[in-house]
Amino acid sequence: VSLLYDRDVTGFSSFSSFRYVPTCHVSEIPSHSFVFETPEGGVFYSADTCTEEPCRAFMQTHPHFEHIYMDVTDAEYPGNVHLPLSVFARLIRDDQKARVSLMHVNSESCIAKGEALGFSVVSALPPCAPSDCPENAQRNSP
Repeated sequence: VSLLYDRDVTGFSSFSSFRYVPTCHVSEIPSHSFVFETPEGGVFYSADTCTEEPCRAFMQTHPHFEHIYMDVTDAEYPGNVHLPLSVFARLIRDDQKARVSLMHVNSESCIAKGEALGFSVVSALPPCAPSDCPENAQRNSP
């Protein structure tokens, strides 16, 4: 079991398995979403994607998922390399929205639209001092 980060930040402290899930972003770069199995349930992290299919498959195998982090945009045009919020919103039921966070949003209007639909939107964490960062904790221990 690997330590992630402070539970207050991520909502979970460890995961028992991790797997890559192929997704689509741009044809030149192979892209993957990630599934973490935690004691609290499955967590889906889309990374850059232009399709909802990996998330849909995750929800089928994890109907009571712990959390979904999804890359979305409010830009809608053919060939978009990011998933339109309107497409993703149709996938998520109202009772699931509290467990979904939008990320990699392209504009303030995307944030406003996502929040109006009932989603939360991730925000950047302030940088930590090197000695305080979780990945350095063991290295700096006596």
